[in-house]
Amino acid sequence: MDCVSNISTTLSDKSPMKRKTQYQLDNTMHVLSDDDLSDADDAERDDFIKKDHSTSQKQSTLRNKCVNSSKSPRKKQRINEENTQPTKSKTNLTNIKNSITQSSGAKEAKSGSSKSVRPKLNKPNVSRNIFPKKKEQSVQTDKNETETNISVTSGQSTLAISENCNLPGAKRILNVSIQVNLDDISKEKNVRLQQTQTGQEKNSNSPKQMPASITSKQICRTSLENEANVSKNKTSPIATPKSSPSKQNTLTLMNFKTNKTQTLNKCKPQTKTNTSSETKIKKINSKYNAESNTRLCEYVHTILTWVQGNDYFKLLFTKNEIDLLLALFNAEDKRPKIICLRLYTRLPKWYNLQNFCKEINLNFSGNLLQNMLEHKFVENDFSHVPIRDLLEMLTREDLKKICDSFKLKKALSKKQSFIDALVDHSKQQSTLTSLMRTDDILRKRVTETMGVCVKLSSNLRNILNYIHDLYSLTNSDLETPNDIYFRMGKVQNETLKYPKVKIELTCIFKDRQQFLSYKRSLILRDDFEKQKVKNVENVYLLCSEAYRRLKELLADEELTRFHKDKPLFLRRFSAPWVYCNVLYSGSQKLGKHYPCKVCEWLSNMLKQEIYCVYKRGLWYIQKCLVQKTHLRELASVAETIRDGLSDKWVTLVDQYELSDRGSKIKKGNLPQLLYDEVKLALLPKCDPPRCREIAATAVHNNDPGRKKHFVTHTSEGKEYASVEQTAIKHYTTELNYTDGIHCEGRLLTTLFFILFWDVLYEQHVPYTYISELQSMPLDLCSGEFYKNRTVKIDARLKDIRENWSLDTLCLYVTKIYNLHTDELRSVQPYEFSDDTTLQMFVRCLGKNVLAAVCERLVKDYKQFRSGLPDLFLWNAKDLKCCFVEVKSENDSLSINQILWLHYLNTFGADVEVCYVKSMMK
Repeated sequence: MDCVSNISTTLSDKSPMKRKTQYQLDNTMHVLSDDDLSDADDAERDDFIKKDHSTSQKQSTLRNKCVNSSKSPRKKQRINEENTQPTKSKTNLTNIKNSITQSSGAKEAKSGSSKSVRPKLNKPNVSRNIFPKKKEQSVQTDKNETETNISVTSGQSTLAISENCNLPGAKRILNVSIQVNLDDISKEKNVRLQQTQTGQEKNSNSPKQMPASITSKQICRTSLENEANVSKNKTSPIATPKSSPSKQNTLTLMNFKTNKTQTLNKCKPQTKTNTSSETKIKKINSKYNAESNTRLCEYVHTILTWVQGNDYFKLLFTKNEIDLLLALFNAEDKRPKIICLRLYTRLPKWYNLQNFCKEINLNFSGNLLQNMLEHKFVENDFSHVPIRDLLEMLTREDLKKICDSFKLKKALSKKQSFIDALVDHSKQQSTLTSLMRTDDILRKRVTETMGVCVKLSSNLRNILNYIHDLYSLTNSDLETPNDIYFRMGKVQNETLKYPKVKIELTCIFKDRQQFLSYKRSLILRDDFEKQKVKNVENVYLLCSEAYRRLKELLADEELTRFHKDKPLFLRRFSAPWVYCNVLYSGSQKLGKHYPCKVCEWLSNMLKQEIYCVYKRGLWYIQKCLVQKTHLRELASVAETIRDGLSDKWVTLVDQYELSDRGSKIKKGNLPQLLYDEVKLALLPKCDPPRCREIAATAVHNNDPGRKKHFVTHTSEGKEYASVEQTAIKHYTTELNYTDGIHCEGRLLTTLFFILFWDVLYEQHVPYTYISELQSMPLDLCSGEFYKNRTVKIDARLKDIRENWSLDTLCLYVTKIYNLHTDELRSVQPYEFSDDTTLQMFVRCLGKNVLAAVCERLVKDYKQFRSGLPDLFLWNAKDLKCCFVEVKSENDSLSINQILWLHYLNTFGADVEVCYVKSMMK
């Protein structure tokens, strides 16, 4: 079967010679540069260099299957067949290749820059003088064996060779087009060619390698193509255009039977890696551009200016700390400031300074490092850092190179396995031929790999932490500097607006020592939050440390006297307050494991009435639970309940919780007097609310902790809904309600903020606003809000109940909402679609119910902002509404929910509990 292959070849290189080699196979262009070919692995070269050029259909099919798989099981059989069946085409191809090689040598000899000794070559069937000037030649050989046509043009010389080979069973036409640039011959190129030719001369007797610029890898690769249509390939070769850079180093093979294209990427591995790294760097540079660096400096400068403007906060810093900040922000070179602030937002570890500057789009030049070290902005001595910590900072590729340098031949794949292997090697292996120990050698190599690394100095990091903590003192949700910058960016872009209030600063911390004590308590709290769900022993150690510090602070009379003179809402910014919260949270975790210790902690916390006084009810409840469940001390339980019900700081919700536990106490062995005291202190029980049960088909779900969902069948198909949505659908279809929302009280709290806007933000109460990022006064959640504004609050409640008509109330609510819609978003309220909807809600609620809800919220917002009913249903035509608390089968009402339902029912609101039961098929 005739097999026709059309090949167009161009020699290329990156040197000034710019010699290119192009292969064209059936109008498909392939480019292989000499650099890539010289750098290819020996295994790949063996795949390209094959001796036999037989054209039988069986051998052609085998070669088509083995193009992309050099480890084919039939490879050995194919090679044996090739070695035992030499053909004439091998001789003819060799002659042509040698001719091409000599033409390249002639060109180099003409330039006079190559001094290498060329090996002796067999004379080809074409003329040796194939590069005449401004002249075309045509040389023909014996047509019985090979027909060769050569055309040459000068300038950028082009050689076209056409060979017609008579092979057994096939006819092959070989077309070779060579384009050569004869200008600017590079000396470096000649040295490389000399090395290549020397290596080829050693193997001149081997039929696998050819001493030519066009290697046998290139020609054999194209001569071993699949079967093709002879009629399609007898045409003369088309001039191949210059390849684009994107197509270089790529070889594309066409399967003529299936018309499928296979692309074999012969690029160097570094090319792909560099491309991906460059793309990554571009993305990073777009993130850390000059604009973002400037914006970061502006944010920190704003924070620093605000702290410096507070005369009380300025006393918390030493002169050296202030000088360090001024040196950082007032320097002419802005690069140290940007680097330090970027390092501050990162993890506190070592970074390669040059790579870090490139990442944040800064120029690393001059005496940048020396300047930063002189001012003690950064540290660069990591000799004291444990070797394992240094290894953690390296990438997996760097760790692999270090393992290879120590000749660790273990099968390692993960980063941690490399680290463990290197650490074990440094401990076990001893060096006999060197004066250095193995661990010293390892540290030296790690240091060389890391390069010039820096870390933000601990002193500067602490100072930046101080100013950020003071700026976000009232915002516990802003945990990191990036959270603060993000919030400031939203305020700057006006996507978030805070109410306009008068900020009044006060002395929160008596001195620097008190502030540092508060800062240490925050660090312990953060450590506790990280360990709370992990290790019981670590939680116990942290709680024990918090209890030790708390006892020391409570024994300081000067400190307790200072805090006792402060309002309750300012005492929260103290170390004892933080330690009390840590101990209460730890008692919930450790009650089972350390019940005696937990009771001791809670008892000592209950002895003081300065810190966390409104959480005393929770401490009584927790102590009662531990005594009953883990210690089995019923007398102690009764005493705790009695003391809790008589404590003036215990809130109403906590009193009902203790009363519920006291109602379950039986006489037993209790003293009669104690039993009677408990029973007399119990609060009256609330009337049970109206209940309703509905049935729905539940979706089977085995995941614990996930809410149950239900399915309903409609004309459009199945619909899946939560338990609240299922209840709303039942009320709007089966009962006389037009619509409903699942708001969980956000509707009522939004109306509270609207009706008391002037009381919240316009009435001045000393020291309730101390930060620019406050969305509500500090005393709102402390129980002192009503006491500080009693007159104005009572007057507003009377207006809502008596003085204002329903129309006046609706107009007032609409006016305030339209004026402060943007500011209301800072407290995450319910957003009304329009003024009509807002007025409709007010009319459905009525004045009495609305005033009652506001009165309970205004007196204890922290306790009663939760527990409001889930659903609010209404009928706009009849102006009626209903509050519904939705529960699934196994849920029960909390004390707070019971109190809200009872309270709303007392003031005439329609309330009920809806139980959604699962209906099984």
